[in-house]
Amino acid sequence: MSSGGQPPERVGEVGPIELTSALSPGEDTGDTGDTGDTGPDDTAVWGSAPGGLERRVSAWWQSLPRRRRRTGSALIALAVVAAIAVPALDHRTPQPPPPLPNDVTDVQFLGISTGGGQSADDFTVSVRVSDLDSSPLTVRQVSQGYPGVSLSVTPDLPRTARPGRPVTLTLRATVHDCALVTPNDPYPVLILTVSNSRATQTQRDALGDSYIIDMHGALLRACGTTAGFGGPFPRSAADSGIFPP
Repeated sequence: MSSGGQPPERVGEVGPIELTSALSPGEDTGDTGDTGDTGPDDTAVWGSAPGGLERRVSAWWQSLPRRRRRTGSALIALAVVAAIAVPALDHRTPQPPPPLPNDVTDVQFLGISTGGGQSADDFTVSVRVSDLDSSPLTVRQVSQGYPGVSLSVTPDLPRTARPGRPVTLTLRATVHDCALVTPNDPYPVLILTVSNSRATQTQRDALGDSYIIDMHGALLRACGTTAGFGGPFPRSAADSGIFPP
């Protein structure tokens, strides 16, 4: 306690405290060593402080015009769908290749016609080509095994057959050298080159007894009087020994 009747001095008393606002731009505190600044810096905003980057992105997004935000949302949705769909497509089961054309080509003999202004050396063969698969089948070439007989096809090739839509071909045969026609041939065939999306193949078709008998009759008509031609031809495929009776 002090003497003289003076009131005791209060311990710890400080003068009035003045609260100041944030420094204006360009104002210098004069204390270059002050490390106590608690304001946010760039490092905190962009990642050091939790949620800083999210706040900055959110503020930028909200500042965009509404129309741009709708467009951006649509693009983001498309990107998400694509990211999901592309891996799904990569894991689809691969489709098997189509069958070989020889396995799906069906050739039917419709008949042989002679006469009607044709000479003895000429006759016409009609066939129908059907597609037994689900993909298109193209007939590219038709021929036969006799070098002494020429063949022209109408309509012109190539012709495309589709499931349920066969094509009918008319083959005009002309015998120009009977010496090059095999006498007593038990197995006349028609040779077709066909293709689909998988391959191109050539096949030899024996079109049954009717084709064998009619072909033999047409060749006898053209070459029967030629010396050394020979005959008679087998009456059927069973008689030829090629097919079982």
